[in-house]
Amino acid sequence: IFWFYASFAMMLGDAFGAKVTYSRVNAVVLMLVGNVLFAIVFGVVVLGMQRMTASRTVFAERMANINETMRWKGVPERFQRRVRRFYEFLWLVDGAAANEDKGQGASPMQWLDELPTGLRVEINTSRYSPVLRNCILFQDVDWEAIVMIAQQLTPMLYMPGEVIVKEGLVGYSM
Repeated sequence: IFWFYASFAMMLGDAFGAKVTYSRVNAVVLMLVGNVLFAIVFGVVVLGMQRMTASRTVFAERMANINETMRWKGVPERFQRRVRRFYEFLWLVDGAAANEDKGQGASPMQWLDELPTGLRVEINTSRYSPVLRNCILFQDVDWEAIVMIAQQLTPMLYMPGEVIVKEGLVGYSM
């Protein structure tokens, strides 16, 4: 508070520190620059908080719709808990990006489908070829086949502790 009064008194020409006009102008300019920088930083923080709140609101609305639908369809409570845990896990993994500017139910990787085919092929190949090459089943497969297989892969998200495959059961994907 002291420095506010000292700066204000200096602008008015009072007895605080600067007696020369140049010093007063310099103090006023520095004070204005400081205020502008403070306003910018404060604005960025407020916008970040607002964006976080908006993303949380979208997530809360989505969860409310899902919960209402599950109750209406008579989904047993134990499955409702698993669905809620899945979406909470998805929120933790993908954060606000999963809900932001994509609408409800959109995949976090939806942007990949919008890319030109050549670029999408290169991205998918770079993402999946190391995994395919490390798999014993694909170690001796030629590069063109790896590229083709990589284009057919779809990422699947599983929660920690969830059973992915049970021995002896028929599988529908790989």
